[in-house]
Amino acid sequence: MTRPRARRRRSGSVVERQPGSFQARVSIVRPDGSRSSVSKTFTDPKLAAQWVSEMEVKKGRGEAMGQKWSMQPFIEFLREFYTEIRMGRKGEISRRTCQDDLALCELYLAKRNPMLAHTPLSKVTTDQLAKHFRQLSDAGREDGAPLAEATVSRLFRIVRARLAFAVKLKRIRVSPVDGEMIPVAGNLKKDQTVLTPLQARAFLTACEGERFGVLFAALLWTGCRPGELAGLLWRDTDFDNKVLRIQRALVRTRPTDLARGAGTSWALAPTKTKKARQIPIPDDLVQMLKRHKAEQASYRLLAGAEYENNDLVFPGEYGKPLYLDTIVKRYFKPMLAKAAALMLGRTLPPVPVPSRSPVYTAALAARHAAERQMMRDAEFPDLSLYSLRHSMATLLLQSGVHPKIVSNRLGHSTTNVTLEIYSHVSPAIQEQAVHALEESLGTRSRSA
Repeated sequence: MTRPRARRRRSGSVVERQPGSFQARVSIVRPDGSRSSVSKTFTDPKLAAQWVSEMEVKKGRGEAMGQKWSMQPFIEFLREFYTEIRMGRKGEISRRTCQDDLALCELYLAKRNPMLAHTPLSKVTTDQLAKHFRQLSDAGREDGAPLAEATVSRLFRIVRARLAFAVKLKRIRVSPVDGEMIPVAGNLKKDQTVLTPLQARAFLTACEGERFGVLFAALLWTGCRPGELAGLLWRDTDFDNKVLRIQRALVRTRPTDLARGAGTSWALAPTKTKKARQIPIPDDLVQMLKRHKAEQASYRLLAGAEYENNDLVFPGEYGKPLYLDTIVKRYFKPMLAKAAALMLGRTLPPVPVPSRSPVYTAALAARHAAERQMMRDAEFPDLSLYSLRHSMATLLLQSGVHPKIVSNRLGHSTTNVTLEIYSHVSPAIQEQAVHALEESLGTRSRSA
């Protein structure tokens, strides 16, 4: 005897609440596992029954129904992500990156567009974001000037990645950053400011005998990122084989509130690409480092118990890690002016012993004015520490060194990254290639 087929239980119903008003209701299971129901009122019972049937079909396909999308303000979600979640495509995002990304969001989202920043996460629209990026590109800086292309692009990547993660967390249904949405370019990218060979030689001469001169010379010789040399340890130096092993970088982060916390902490983190590399160094730099090591040992003996022996090659006062921003202002910028003076064959006016007297103030002002004038007369560029890295790469490429070798020295992930960053060197390389081809084919002398 065959049993009758069990009838599929419907989870929807249509009830007439009052004449001419029919309530359609369907029970659902939310993504978090809780049970609930959704309902809708119709004036026609046939339309109510059709709606119930459509909802039943959606349930059968496993589509999300009744999801309560997030009403958390957009900026609050970003703050939560960078302080608590911190998960990216390749794992946990570093604390320093979180700090920098959130600072961009605070400045160019919360401060520049508070209405968008405090819009509920699920209510943010593509149109809102497109208008915001257009405004940043046209007049994103405080003085009304266009924001740099790199800054606009980075903020766009941050917003796109975080909204995509909000979809994974089921905070929003879809990301408002449409696939066709491209941020306005912003201020055009400028060519890298670098030293010429003559300026580089003057700079190395100026480094001799100066406080942190060995660090600045090493940055130019190696092309390392400033944080990599600030985190270099003595056990990573090999004077016999004349190489430096770049395995880590010094990073500083705020220990509490990443956006507004006071004070900083430091740590030795992996390099930007998470890969170690060995950099050959010349004899001149080897000798400078040896003298520097001997001087550091003497200083450590004089400092006694107050010295923190962190094994850093380039420490600050009492062996503590460097504050790179501080040494740029106090030591690096004056050294650029000294290099310009060497090129011109001039001397800078002396500065008396620091004091609060008007004489010292006037002498310091005269020194700064003379430094600026010499920089202009020598056409010496006003560089950053990072510009020394760009200078080394440009000098090597202009000398005909293969881009793969330069890429390995810089620690880039691929050679394409090197070629893209130093595209301004391509014309010189192409000209060298034409000359080399002419010499190989024996046509250069005839064409000259």
